[in-house]
Amino acid sequence: MAGAGDDAVQRTLTESAIAGERAVSLARLLFCLVLGTRSAILWRGDSLGHEAERAWMTFPGLAGAMAFSIAVLMGLGRRRRTRLVLHLSVALDCVVATLALLPGALWPWPGYVGLTNMVDVSGLLIIIVASGLRLQASAAVLGGALNALAYAVLVLVDRVVSGDRVPVNTTTYTMFSALLAMSTALAIIIAVRTRRLVERGARAAVQAAQAGDGLRSVLRDHHDLRTVLMSAQINADLVARQSGVPAVANLREDLGEIRDQIEGVKARALEELAALEEPRPVEIHAAASEVMGSLRGRFPDVELVVHAEATLVAQVAGGAPTLRRILANLLVNACEGDGQRRARRVDLRAHGDAAGVHIEIVDDGPGLPAAVLGRQPGAAASTKAAGSGLGIGLVDGLIKASGGAVSWDNRDGAGARVVIDLPLPA
Repeated sequence: MAGAGDDAVQRTLTESAIAGERAVSLARLLFCLVLGTRSAILWRGDSLGHEAERAWMTFPGLAGAMAFSIAVLMGLGRRRRTRLVLHLSVALDCVVATLALLPGALWPWPGYVGLTNMVDVSGLLIIIVASGLRLQASAAVLGGALNALAYAVLVLVDRVVSGDRVPVNTTTYTMFSALLAMSTALAIIIAVRTRRLVERGARAAVQAAQAGDGLRSVLRDHHDLRTVLMSAQINADLVARQSGVPAVANLREDLGEIRDQIEGVKARALEELAALEEPRPVEIHAAASEVMGSLRGRFPDVELVVHAEATLVAQVAGGAPTLRRILANLLVNACEGDGQRRARRVDLRAHGDAAGVHIEIVDDGPGLPAAVLGRQPGAAASTKAAGSGLGIGLVDGLIKASGGAVSWDNRDGAGARVVIDLPLPA
């Protein structure tokens, strides 16, 4: 499992790095289009000449950068050689920036004051910082080194071509060199810190998935164990009736307690599993209708009615299965009453507002006993004299896992009312 977990973490890191590369590639593609269009317009009206030289220097590089960007957006680097693609991309960004600045240094216009005194050169700093999005510290270092080299080349070309026409300002060179170093450090920090956060999140997701698998295994084993306990309890009951031995009757009670405890483990496992599941939107009317349809055969004498708009949707951890489990527990309690007197009619009403979705279950049964009305969240109390109260505890836990709340009281006439508040879909 550790190997599989490491593979999943590595896949997440790779996908995150490629996502950052895709964002940079899209920006690069748009930049190349704008730069190419701008250059073509300016050079056409340029009276100084050198249009052909500028074109031969700039357009092939822009075309190559655009082709590489399109390849990345189409999936280059997703499955293999991701590291190579990321480092090539960082180098390509430096080439594009250099090609955007170099023609101005080679063929300066009247009044040219040098690239180091123009805002255009700040693009090198942006490119260095963007290299940190690749989640590779080595890519950030490569971006800093290449762009520092590009800056040195541009300064040298300025001195060779323009000579004394470009003022030499040592302070400007020093400050920009410091900015290059600071940008490289920032890119490394971004790469390292973001990579750690992504890795931490990926490992947490793997652990949650493993915990979910473990809980599902518990629920699968629960069914077999519950069957064995029920059989043992029935046999103990038969022996107690035939022999009249008190110890056998005590054994039956002990088996009942074990069964209740196992049911509690199941309820807790379902609650934790719902908390691990991703919240999903659920149609209230569809879920309620499905549950009521399954209960009509079990309670043929109870009228079950749904009042909810078909478009009403709530956000529930675990999706529709969780909501059906919640509604099934509450509707069964409403139908069974206190075990002696049942409800004749149960209504489920649902409506939504800005605060969320509100589901109300009302019945005309005997109402809730005092133990349930005074129950605190998480405490066990049953609506029936022989019940364990685990169903209510399960409902409470599942609703809380979904970010909602549940409350209950008795109606003024006869019967009980349970209100569920659930959040709206994000």
